[in-house]
Amino acid sequence: MKWIITVLFLASSFVVHGQKSPFLGDLKIGEYDVGFKTIQLYDSTRKYGKHYRPLLISVWYPAKVKTESVLYFEDYLLHDAIKLNPNLKETTNQEQASKTFVSRAKLRGAQETELLELIETKTSAYLNAEPLAGDFPVITTVQGGGRPAYTNFILNEYLASHGYIVASIGDIREGPNRRQTTALGNARALSKDISLIEPALLNEGFRLGASGVIAFSRAGEAVILNQKENTSFTAAVFLDAQPDSTLISELGRTELSKVQLPLLAFFSNHQKKMTYSEAIQDTSAFEFLRKSEATKIRMMESNHGNLTSAAMIGEYMVKKYDRWPLIGNAKLGYETICLLILEFFGEKIKEHESTMLKNPIDQLKLKSEFLVIHRAGK
Repeated sequence: MKWIITVLFLASSFVVHGQKSPFLGDLKIGEYDVGFKTIQLYDSTRKYGKHYRPLLISVWYPAKVKTESVLYFEDYLLHDAIKLNPNLKETTNQEQASKTFVSRAKLRGAQETELLELIETKTSAYLNAEPLAGDFPVITTVQGGGRPAYTNFILNEYLASHGYIVASIGDIREGPNRRQTTALGNARALSKDISLIEPALLNEGFRLGASGVIAFSRAGEAVILNQKENTSFTAAVFLDAQPDSTLISELGRTELSKVQLPLLAFFSNHQKKMTYSEAIQDTSAFEFLRKSEATKIRMMESNHGNLTSAAMIGEYMVKKYDRWPLIGNAKLGYETICLLILEFFGEKIKEHESTMLKNPIDQLKLKSEFLVIHRAGK
């Protein structure tokens, strides 16, 4: 497969190294400093309109920080604004990208003063810092529902600080004309995008260990397609990413049953439509993946947007930040998800047995109704 790679460099400000980002809330950052860079691919085997299909990869990784170039939230906005530019010419600049973001968020009712403070908030990542030597497990994170690559940047920074390379891509549909795309076509296009990530990382000099994946929303379909064809992932996390009947009927339950993938799946409770007693009986998800070891967690006080970085931002920084209105204790819910994902990958990829995963309610001192757990075969 032929593709062209270019590394993009974003403008950034300078602050004193070592400060903790307020985005992390009560999460404890790991032992590693976090570097961030972007890689632009063009797949010459596929067209996107009149051009080659673009793919912009956001990479967070354990780093050796020699500079003091820290990223701010607005840097992620600029990155997203140029993701479909086929010629790598910046058709927008930092100020324009931030203005576009603010204007769109204001339409949802967000306050401009809060938004301006948000875009100037520092993250935990340092631009183009030198990667640490050694092999690190790589976690691919894939967005669905048209979401950008920075959708779960808080989780991505958190994982990188604990010794993972995290490569994230946004949801780019199979073509620029949405009316000419289909759900299955989008899933197939995203599945092929996933296959380009690890070769791109290797080309950039990263040394990769075992591989995991995180899928948000409709990206779950692309991940299952990719795993069926390549069996490259050791473990997967799904965030409200149960495939719909289209994919199941297209591939057939017989084919899907062959997919073997340890799975931790989080589900929201949209507008609290499911009662706690109903959630206890809710065991149907992913039953078609019969060979996969699945742990399913219903977050009783979470909406679709709660399973993204919007949960932390919308809870205590910018109200009405996301297009999905948050419910419940969004900050605690997202922190819980981040902790459990770190434990899950630690157990499945680094082979560290987790006490927290055996009984997260008691270990994290949560109220019993906060989440409902269903384990494979139970």
